[in-house]
Amino acid sequence: MAGAEQGGGVRRAPRLVMPEVVGLHWENARARLQSGGFNRSRIQFTESYEPEDSVVAQSPSKGQLASSETEVVLCVSKPSLIRFLPSIFQSAGAGADPDFVRRLLWVFHHFFDDLNRKVDGIHRQFSPDTADEEFLPWLAQWIAVTLDADWPARKKRRMLRSAARLYNRRGTAPAIRRLLQIFTEVEPEIVENSWPYNGFWVGVHSTIGVDTVVLPPVNLAHCFVVRFPRTYEELGEATVGRIHQIIRAEKPAHAVYYLQFADDPREA
Repeated sequence: MAGAEQGGGVRRAPRLVMPEVVGLHWENARARLQSGGFNRSRIQFTESYEPEDSVVAQSPSKGQLASSETEVVLCVSKPSLIRFLPSIFQSAGAGADPDFVRRLLWVFHHFFDDLNRKVDGIHRQFSPDTADEEFLPWLAQWIAVTLDADWPARKKRRMLRSAARLYNRRGTAPAIRRLLQIFTEVEPEIVENSWPYNGFWVGVHSTIGVDTVVLPPVNLAHCFVVRFPRTYEELGEATVGRIHQIIRAEKPAHAVYYLQFADDPREA
């Protein structure tokens, strides 16, 4: 239920019905709040007989109309760390605040609880599907893949999934073709044992600066041509540079290649 209104030229945040999240695990509670339009929530630990990490209270309560920018406070059941202290620290002296130490320990509990969640979920960082986006470049180093920082997370994860599956086929034409396809979203053609320059034949092909080039001897057994169905201008200088990086990283060390574009008339 939304009631967005404009007053005085300032658009107010819509008012929504607060969903009920009491009894849910706090992660599920946050997911339900987000699906209901509330993206701000805060965890507050409290001792309770309810299952650990379950929501025992919420503010605002269910059914209330609240702004979508409202911060929802979730009281989550958690055993206090005070139980690990000697009994002398579990009771306050005369005139002292009996809950001071307990409240102070909640600060440390929030810190350690967040750390423990990261440790308990560390296995998720080893999969391109579940790893946090900031971990993807670190994961890529395991399989010698360089990710472009400007790529969306979806493209980075697709590159990592394919690179991992193709790792045992590194250096082969299908593996190079697949990685280039993911990067450019255009499928190139790879012609093995081929080279676009057939040498210098006097009287046949000998126009200096047009169809001649000085190169060291080329062994066709170690050559391949990568043909893109796009022109150099369509791909752009930055993209072509990354294409070269991918090919050099994936090809066999002894092999040489020629990158050919749609506006290149030479035939390999």
